[in-house]
Amino acid sequence: MGEEIAFSSDDTDGSARVRHVARGCVSVEYGGMLDGSLAARVVEYFQQIQATGQALTVFVDARRATGYSSEYRHAITTWAKASPSDSLDRIHMLFDSKLMAMGVSVFNMVTGGMITAHTSESAWRDELERTKAPAARASVGANGA
Repeated sequence: MGEEIAFSSDDTDGSARVRHVARGCVSVEYGGMLDGSLAARVVEYFQQIQATGQALTVFVDARRATGYSSEYRHAITTWAKASPSDSLDRIHMLFDSKLMAMGVSVFNMVTGGMITAHTSESAWRDELERTKAPAARASVGANGA
């Protein structure tokens, strides 16, 4: 499976570009101020993947995000906490702001450490490539190709 854009959402203050990069592997690029309606759309997509029985690994690039609302934080945290352990493998988050670092720290305290924090783009991309490789092989095998 090649990278396909699952959806793109722009509103007045924030944006999300969600790509399905391999079986069970999604990347999200955020920009601007993240709000509850953006979170609802992203969570709905994640839940659709989880409903297929695939364990989900999420790669988030939040370097262009300027902040997030309490509604965004609540929606993402509620989804992660409610996800069965076999349906959410890991969240890898790339960021460069102290606000995001603080948010990741609090999120990890609440969820038992679901986010791996990255401040190096190359390390984040290396992890994405490592995750995509076996997922792509499994997808090919499942399709009989």
